Amino acid sequence: MLERDWRDVLLRPVWAEVDLDAIAHNVRQITRLIGPSVRLYAALKGDGYGHGCVETARTVLQAGAHGLALANLYECVELRQAGVTAPMLLYAGTPAYLAETVVRYGITPTITDLDAAVGFSRRAPDGYGVFVKIDSGLERAGIYAEDALPVIRTIAALPHLRLEGVYTHMHSGSGSDEYAHWQFARFAALLGRLEEAGIEVPVRLAASSPFVAGHPEMRLNAIDPGHLIFGLSVGHGTDGALKLAPALQALKTRIVQIKEAKERAHFTDEAPFSAGNGRRFGLLPLGWGDGLHREYGSGGPALVRGRRAVILGPVHYEHSRLDLTNIPEAEVGDEVVLLGRQAGEAITVEEVARRCSILPAQVVGTLSKHMPVVYFRRGSFHRIAYPARSYSAQSC
Repeated sequence: MLERDWRDVLLRPVWAEVDLDAIAHNVRQITRLIGPSVRLYAALKGDGYGHGCVETARTVLQAGAHGLALANLYECVELRQAGVTAPMLLYAGTPAYLAETVVRYGITPTITDLDAAVGFSRRAPDGYGVFVKIDSGLERAGIYAEDALPVIRTIAALPHLRLEGVYTHMHSGSGSDEYAHWQFARFAALLGRLEEAGIEVPVRLAASSPFVAGHPEMRLNAIDPGHLIFGLSVGHGTDGALKLAPALQALKTRIVQIKEAKERAHFTDEAPFSAGNGRRFGLLPLGWGDGLHREYGSGGPALVRGRRAVILGPVHYEHSRLDLTNIPEAEVGDEVVLLGRQAGEAITVEEVARRCSILPAQVVGTLSKHMPVVYFRRGSFHRIAYPARSYSAQSC
């Protein structure tokens, strides 16, 4: 299919462009760093941080990831239905009444209390693997490290269940090494107590993206990076040595209407922006419902005809306005870049994150699930993933 063809078949002129080769490159960079003795569970939560979990799952596994880590059961089921057979760790938050679905699809659940453990044990076949999550400082889901030994001992003794792994998610905070080591020490002390108690823990996981590069002692025998997989900065200078590539190449749309703003004789204070000086603007068919941050309404950047322009007035649910006053040659149908390159100009995820005072992962992770994702391999069009909801309650 020629490049001009796929643009014409999109049912809505709003799309994201993702480079699968960048994702594969990032996985290979991480696996080279950690070595063959450390398992890589690629964290694809939030629909693969907005990049689409099915296509990214296939890519990371082909590039050398051992397994996947996800936060939602329906995404696990979607991947199984798409033919992905690799190990899947389901993060904490799935109640025991969903155990039958978890077991049916061969997903590894996270246990955080004895009631849930008993519920899973009742529904699982013999030897079904589970992970236990430890709270070592994030103050979120998990058993406090100091309280975990008797709980894990009881879980390991339940019929049908097999303790497959123990993991923690640490809080990166300001990036302080002292803070990181305090959290890791709590987790490491628990692992020591488990060993002394004769409880085997095949998978021991602590390092997520902020700790993979800068804290080699925290890699243990498994890691679960997410940001790094997609080339997203985690700050604190921990990811520079990996030479990662951004997976999200562009967020694009088209101008669907051009108008000359009219001066108002009444209610001028209610106008979304000043209409003076012959202001000309283009209507864009995307807004905050698509993930365009509301801060864009105060002059957020865009590219059209290779030149910078700004977003006018408030961003609406599915529309926004682009100031074209200084780009008189712009026409309806012109491609507009909200993220990415056009001619010699570029708008990066980091630039948008700074402007909106959010993390780079929040820029891409909030892209709407009803937006088509266009995938590229070796610099050429690969396929389009249209929004779909393939999983339904009936498939439970």
